[in-house]
Amino acid sequence: MKCCDCKKGKNDIAGEWMPKPQGICNCPPGLEYLASIDQISIHDIVETGWISSAYKRYRIINNKDEVVYLAEEERPETLIVSQRHMNMKLIENSGKEVIHLHRSVRSDDGCCCFQLNKMDVSAPVGQIVGYVVEDGSWEGIGFTIENAAGGAVLRIIRPGVCFRCCGSGDVNFDVMALDGNTQVGIIQWQNWTGGFIRCDDADDFGITFPMDLDVRMKAVMIGASLLIDFMYFESGR
Repeated sequence: MKCCDCKKGKNDIAGEWMPKPQGICNCPPGLEYLASIDQISIHDIVETGWISSAYKRYRIINNKDEVVYLAEEERPETLIVSQRHMNMKLIENSGKEVIHLHRSVRSDDGCCCFQLNKMDVSAPVGQIVGYVVEDGSWEGIGFTIENAAGGAVLRIIRPGVCFRCCGSGDVNFDVMALDGNTQVGIIQWQNWTGGFIRCDDADDFGITFPMDLDVRMKAVMIGASLLIDFMYFESGR
């Protein structure tokens, strides 16, 4: 399973916006775009200047190279990516925030030694549609995609840790059904260079998911990909 071409429109904010679909029933405002999408590309927008580059921004496009959302991190309390909570807003063509992501850390069963990541996904702002929860078990599944009630919907399988320090190429986080055997999607970083910093210092990654997946869960998967980027790819810079 191969993600969409993440090289299109790289770091180019300007471009054609995706027309907003109409007549989508039972859909939170701003998530209509996701109803007809089964893959998206996410591009790290590189800013000039040390301080500006610390605040993450992303361009999210469909397979027609149309902009779906712009993602902008709110001013963080620290410039160290791996140590900060993350608040990020996803903005549609009108400039309105339609999805809000909040990353926090939690202790595993009260043990301060294990700090696990959790992301709350709201759409619209203030209305939770789901969660991304890091798995702290010894099996190390990776992450669980949960609905607003906290029920598990999908699993994200983490690859071996070696990809962070050695080798290069595509890095895949497989999205699996709860049975553990059926792959339903993928979150993929393309042409990852291991522990080496690239000249442009930018990530290109993409997501594929079932077309008929609930738009709320598609929004949560976008949140999952940005959380994974912070945890494994940005924190290593």
